[in-house]
Amino acid sequence: MDIFGQFGIEVKLLIVQIFNFVILLVILQKVLYKPVIGMLEDRRKKIEQSTKELEDIEKHSKELEKKTEEDLEKAREKSHEIIARAEKQASETKKHAQIEAINQAEEIISKAKKSIETEKETLINSVQKEIAQLVVNASTKVLDNEIKNSQDEFILKEIKKIQ
Repeated sequence: MDIFGQFGIEVKLLIVQIFNFVILLVILQKVLYKPVIGMLEDRRKKIEQSTKELEDIEKHSKELEKKTEEDLEKAREKSHEIIARAEKQASETKKHAQIEAINQAEEIISKAKKSIETEKETLINSVQKEIAQLVVNASTKVLDNEIKNSQDEFILKEIKKIQ
């Protein structure tokens, strides 16, 4: 123990200080170290839980994003389908309108032809009546002349007979 004395260390004081240090360590272990370790463990658990929740949220977010993309694709397909149907319907409507216009034009042409034919027949009948009237008038004049001539001849013959 002389060695300690040469360095100026008192052994009793060293033993008391070691004992005090061990008591301080035990007290710190019970009072400070365990609560700090408990707080660190709680913090670690909260961090793990937060990390797990974050992973779950990211997973859910990716699922929602994927579902949104699928919904958008379905909406695009549906919009293309609606546009195709609208174009087809417009084409059919256009064709129907063209056919209707052609039918109306044909009906107008048919009515016009019938009207022209009726008017033609009316004009022909009118002309025929006028021609018939002219023929009757001309025949009447010719016959009148003939009758006069024949009457004149008859009268002349009668006169000659008398003479």
